[in-house]
Amino acid sequence: MIRAEGHRRPTISVFGLGRMGLPIAMRLAAAGHDVRGWDIDASRRAAAADAGVTSAASPTDAVRDPTSVPTDPARNPTPNPTDPARNPAAVPPDALRDIRVLVTVLPGAPEVAALLGAGGAGGGADADAGADAGERVGGGSRRGADRGRGDADGGDSDSTSTSANSDGRKPDGSSGSDGAVSDPTIGDAGRRDSNPDGAGSNGNGTSDVTSDGRDPGGSSRSGGTVSTGTVSGGGTVSTGTVSGGGADSSGEFIDALSPGAVWLDLTSNDPRVAEAVARRLAARGIASVAAPMRGGPAAAASASLGFTVSGDPAAIESVRPLLAALGDPDPVVVGDRVGQAHTLKLAGNAAWFGQLLAITEALQLAVAAGIPPRAALDALRAGPTASALLDEWAPRLLDGDTAPDFGLDRVVEELEALVAIARAAGIEAPVASVTAATHREALAHYGAVDGELLGAAHLQRASGVRLDGR
Repeated sequence: MIRAEGHRRPTISVFGLGRMGLPIAMRLAAAGHDVRGWDIDASRRAAAADAGVTSAASPTDAVRDPTSVPTDPARNPTPNPTDPARNPAAVPPDALRDIRVLVTVLPGAPEVAALLGAGGAGGGADADAGADAGERVGGGSRRGADRGRGDADGGDSDSTSTSANSDGRKPDGSSGSDGAVSDPTIGDAGRRDSNPDGAGSNGNGTSDVTSDGRDPGGSSRSGGTVSTGTVSGGGTVSTGTVSGGGADSSGEFIDALSPGAVWLDLTSNDPRVAEAVARRLAARGIASVAAPMRGGPAAAASASLGFTVSGDPAAIESVRPLLAALGDPDPVVVGDRVGQAHTLKLAGNAAWFGQLLAITEALQLAVAAGIPPRAALDALRAGPTASALLDEWAPRLLDGDTAPDFGLDRVVEELEALVAIARAAGIEAPVASVTAATHREALAHYGAVDGELLGAAHLQRASGVRLDGR
């Protein structure tokens, strides 16, 4: 368990202050922890400071001894000389706090690889899979250099790369220039907000996690550049760079973490990236725990998140109080390696998107046979296909909703990662492969916009059989 030692209370650093990260940081602070947050986006650091979370000017400052931390002056503009949360210099020497937990709430594997680049970590059982991850997380990411979300928890940052992939798409997977949905029947529902910190979202303004725990994509924005780190054939993550917004060079801040600290990754991460980062941290005596989330911004704000957990057993026990403070006192533990929880999260997401496509086809067949779509849905609900997806999501299909809180490029990124992992394990994964291919086609048509139901919309557009009566 995480315990205070005398006056030395555990300190938590939260990287990513977007729609999920900010409410998570606030909940941990409300539970009595000293929380310091960092985000590459200055407006999010300001929002954190306004919410009472100490804002650090850089990743290194976020994990450094608080008596030496220069809090971000632009984000904490009115220090209170008696309030350690606003003025670390006010902390008396006998109350120094050690950083014990680094929490990452990032939009995806490219940002984890870039921020916690693991150059020099070698070997591992996933060495062969590392080559595939390198191709995807590096140059082939759906949100590559020109749409990479550079701040934790989704703060997208703009860079200027416009080079095309071999199939003619930009590195972010989009075919359009502005990320707009090109299907007139979709309208503006899938268009990314130019300021995701505000409306729409995970509270922190980035693409985070939706109601079932998938982590949505987000909009492109300025304020920093993320060069997505890569996983090499040896299963190692090269040191990608994160610049702008007070960011350090990739992984530089890790040297400021004390041995005995714990990395708690709440990101929907690529297991190969997570394993490579965990090896680097282990070499410094830092344990790792993966806890991808179930729940969205509302669940984060109300402390009702759920988690699937894997990693170092002792470290899992140490972070249980944090997971409990976020809503899950008894999370499902699936293994002792960080990649295991992340693999299961990707597999669950792929199953969800595959079910969504199958239900769309079933409803289209009903419509083609002259059955009203809502009558068809009621019949499916009463049969063996009854499910939460039919209850909660299928009605949105009939309303023409695209669920624009999750990036289509992120959907493709996750599906492609899972297919690569499956094939490396000798599993052909035909269902996941078809699901990924359908969403790739949707991405080529709509571009890198928000809309986790756009794969289903693509099926309707391609066949001309719509479910919304349009």
